[in-house]
Amino acid sequence: MFLNNRLLEKRMLEKLEILCKSNDGNLITKQTGGLGKEIESTEYIFELKYRFRHVLFEKIRTPFDYVRFEFYCTNDMSISVLNKILEIIGEYNQYKAQLFFCYNPFSNLPNSICDCKRVTLLRVDNTNIEYLPNSINKMVNLDFLGCSNTPLRNIPDNICLMPKLETIELNGTNITSLPKDIGYLKKLSHIDLRGLNLKSIPRSLVESKMSFYFDDPNYLQLNRYRGIKLARTKVENLDIRLFTLSRDEIIRYYDKNNID
Repeated sequence: MFLNNRLLEKRMLEKLEILCKSNDGNLITKQTGGLGKEIESTEYIFELKYRFRHVLFEKIRTPFDYVRFEFYCTNDMSISVLNKILEIIGEYNQYKAQLFFCYNPFSNLPNSICDCKRVTLLRVDNTNIEYLPNSINKMVNLDFLGCSNTPLRNIPDNICLMPKLETIELNGTNITSLPKDIGYLKKLSHIDLRGLNLKSIPRSLVESKMSFYFDDPNYLQLNRYRGIKLARTKVENLDIRLFTLSRDEIIRYYDKNNID
């Protein structure tokens, strides 16, 4: 599991964490604080803006490379409030940003998140999100998309237009089909499909040269390997053991059965 127990406990709090880090992972500064219960109020938004400004412009004296935002709320928030939060983040687009919305009761993401073009990582694991915005391809710097353990139902086809996307985690979702061109993403090196009930695995993934992994004895150990994770995955009208064959044999099978 990506978040440890300490972070899991924090989901019962309304809290914002802003962590400024260097590219080598060194923490430059960290700001943490409760934001109150009236998340619809003007005071709430003012407090949020103050924290951003205080951390990014007043407190820091050491150069940093990106900002990591972690937000936790005990109650579902309206789209209007989430839009305001994303608008504030967008004001600081001179910095690369990572957005962690894990363990929040969000039911969807507004299209405005796609205007945060400096975001390199987006995690919405363990939320109630069923759909991703259709214009997600506007997040041109996104290289990591984590949607594990959500009721997510589909992936927009235009995700195949995201030039920097390297990792997609879909394990534990309700995804039944993938965009047929997803394997043509130039930088894609890891896609987690564990436990899914898929109609098919796109031919583009078979041709992508990524390795297939079936064993899942320890997630942390398996997470060290890059490729296509298929532990407990089911494919409609297709024996999953097919993917233990050589790449050429799989492609011949796809050709023979006209599978795209």
